[in-house]
Amino acid sequence: MNLKMPLLGCFIFIKVLLPVRAEEFLYDPYEPNPRFEGVSVFDERPIAVIDTGIDFKHPLLRDRLYNNKHEITNNGIDDDNNGFVDDTIGWDFGENDKIPYDYLEPKEELTPITDIRRLNWRSVLNLIKVLISPDAKGHGTHVSGIIAQTSPQARILPIRIDFKKNNITQQIHDAIAYAISLNARIINLSLGGKMEGQSEPVNETRNKISKLIEESRETLFVIASGNNNQDLRESNIFPGGLDFENVLTVGAIDTTENQINTMASFSNWGEGIVEVYAPGVNINSSWPGGIMKELSGTSMATPFVASIAYELSLEWPLITGSELRQRVIDLGYESSIMKEEIEEETIIIE
Repeated sequence: MNLKMPLLGCFIFIKVLLPVRAEEFLYDPYEPNPRFEGVSVFDERPIAVIDTGIDFKHPLLRDRLYNNKHEITNNGIDDDNNGFVDDTIGWDFGENDKIPYDYLEPKEELTPITDIRRLNWRSVLNLIKVLISPDAKGHGTHVSGIIAQTSPQARILPIRIDFKKNNITQQIHDAIAYAISLNARIINLSLGGKMEGQSEPVNETRNKISKLIEESRETLFVIASGNNNQDLRESNIFPGGLDFENVLTVGAIDTTENQINTMASFSNWGEGIVEVYAPGVNINSSWPGGIMKELSGTSMATPFVASIAYELSLEWPLITGSELRQRVIDLGYESSIMKEEIEEETIIIE
């Protein structure tokens, strides 16, 4: 039985906040982008978002992408000799190509269209499907938008994986290794699942992922705790259950109008494993097609913490992942309300 690892985003209370703009859905992923001229020093240490990809023409995101300045756009050559041809802004490990787009099936429908009058029924259908799709599509765009809104200087390295494919654990392993090879300072993992009853190859790959994370001491891994309403000390959740010095596992709190920083009803917890909690209910962020949506889940809380970690990393660029983790924890405050709820010390990050 291969791992079917569900995303941890809890798609509750979805609300479209802006009108659909069809022209924002159209893009040309092969066109050299002039905004990458004169890239800042911060491009050297991006936040990697390993997820469903990114709508990189979204108004909130199009100027926030990482640029691999060692790769020449669309020349068909692996200029930096890293094994990935034309990976200017990231990589798609689901389709094994250079376009980490948060797209609908089929991918061929997203070929460049420069004139809106050329929209056909299939293009319009794809746009409608992206707005109502109940599965993972859009998740990476939403997570990336939270980073863009909360970390003004962050450059986002989108790395797409396909959660519908049987080799999901291998994709995650390869995506992490890729992010590390591009010197990612922070890796956001708003994903995970239960590991019971997995095949030996899947378990071996999971162990490789664990080893890769543990040994990547210069990188901080910010991981969603999950939406199972469980104590991670008593459940086999991966990778949220990892307890390494360079891992920061994030739970979700409810900060909506009628709540006072109580734990979100869906959030996992676990003393010594879930170290911090951040807002994760009705979070407004980007969605494919140039619009905004509200989603809830520990997936939404995680990029809040990743953004704070990134801002801190700019102040202390030479500290290790474990040192950066501790600085994030030190920024939070203890919650007596949460302590009563789950009978353990909890740190709130806002």
